Order: sequence, then structure tokens, then C-alpha cells
Amino acid sequence: MKKRIFDFGLYKEALRQSRAIGIICAIISAVISIGYTIITVADEVISSNQMGEVVSSKYICGFSDVFMTGFGMYAIAAPLMMLSVFKFLNKRRDSDFYHSIPQTRICLYISYISAVITWIFGTAIAITAINSIIYIAVSKLFVINVVDIIVGLLGILAASAFIIAAISIAMSVTGTIF
Repeated sequence: MKKRIFDFGLYKEALRQSRAIGIICAIISAVISIGYTIITVADEVISSNQMGEVVSSKYICGFSDVFMTGFGMYAIAAPLMMLSVFKFLNKRRDSDFYHSIPQTRICLYISYISAVITWIFGTAIAITAINSIIYIAVSKLFVINVVDIIVGLLGILAASAFIIAAISIAMSVTGTIF
């Protein structure tokens, strides 16, 4: 049997295990971020209408405007998802089952980490896309800084990877949650 470093079945199982936390974090982030976007757009539209003309200067939208809840994604969602997908390490019965499966520990780790990163990065991209569409709809008043958005998304990915690595080390060294 050829040993693999990634197993799609384990990946799907980790996505399923972290689904509740992922959906809750996505909904909370979306409501806050989209609400902020709508308030910003409404404020700019009202202020431009009060002046009686379209303002010649446009508001430049960066990553913080398009994805306001970025900090929460890697500071709150990443640890919660990591603890939920690796909770089997804290229970003897569950730990015995996972250590008896034929996949290697590296395969298990990479598949589970990939699922957590998929939830975080997928949510960030979806919310950023929705907010960008809202800003594009009123493009007379806004200009989207695409480079800033890409750098911000990569920053979310890097920060999430750092938090995930720190929690992985903490769980492996202590053998418990912390």
C-alpha cells in the first residue's frame, strides 16, 4: 500500500466535523462585514446626494473595508476549528480509533489542517466577493484597491496558518487542549 500525505476522505470528515463552527463564524463575520459595507455605502450615497452632485473624488476601498472581520477569522475561528477537529486527541476511546486507521499521522494532520484552512479561506473569499460586489454596484462613489484585497487575503491565510501551527504544537506537547 502506497502511503499518501493527503486523504480526501479524512479531509471531508474534518470539513464535516468543523461545519457547525465554520457556519456560525461565517454567518457572524458576514453579518458584521456586510452590515458595515452597507452602512458605508449608504453614508457615501447620502453625503453625495446632500451635496447635490456626484463628488469628483472617490472613496478607495481597501481590504479593511471589504472584509472588516478579518481579525476574528484567524483569532477566533481558527482555534475553535482546530480544537473541534483534533478533539479526538483528548479522549482515550476516540484516540484509539484514530490511531488504528490505516492513514499515517502526517496524512491525518495535513488532511485536517487543509479542512480548517478551507473553511477560513473560503469564508474570507466569499465575504470579500460579496462586499466587493456591493461596492462595485455603486462604482460612481467607490474604487476598489484589488492589490490591497489580495494582500489582505494572503495575510488572513498567513495569520491563520500561524495560529493553526501554534495550536498544533500546544496540543501535541501537552496532549490536552492546553
